[in-house]
Amino acid sequence: MPYIHIRVASDHLSTGKIRRLQAGTTKLMADVLHKRPELTVVSIETLHPNRWSLAGTAIPAPRRAACTFRSRALTLLVSHPTAPGVACAAMADIKITQGSNTNEEKTVFLAAFHKLLRDCLGPFDTPAYVVIDEVPGHDWGYDGISQAQRKQT
Repeated sequence: MPYIHIRVASDHLSTGKIRRLQAGTTKLMADVLHKRPELTVVSIETLHPNRWSLAGTAIPAPRRAACTFRSRALTLLVSHPTAPGVACAAMADIKITQGSNTNEEKTVFLAAFHKLLRDCLGPFDTPAYVVIDEVPGHDWGYDGISQAQRKQT
């Protein structure tokens, strides 16, 4: 029952790109981390580019066509020509139950997720950082029941 919150800095992110990120993220969660798609939530929020900064300074106009995907989970800055509707920044916060995946599975997921972001939002020219938040099963649940309780039944 993962929850993924993606924030994207863009003047306009098309519905098609939003759907592609949602579907691609859900598929990766299922295929790589073995999460149930019917319980996987992906939310995407857009922010105006001048509400995003790098090193304490708003992203300069020539970089605004760059794509930064930012998350507690992830921060990327991508450079390509300015165009309407191009993301300049993004963030993803990925929450899963602690101990539900191996380090190898998470390593594979991070590489595949990076590729999904590049495919959806464009090429990068700086490192991409991703953090997967693992929440203890007794602190994480749905429909009023924790993951720890579900595991016991």
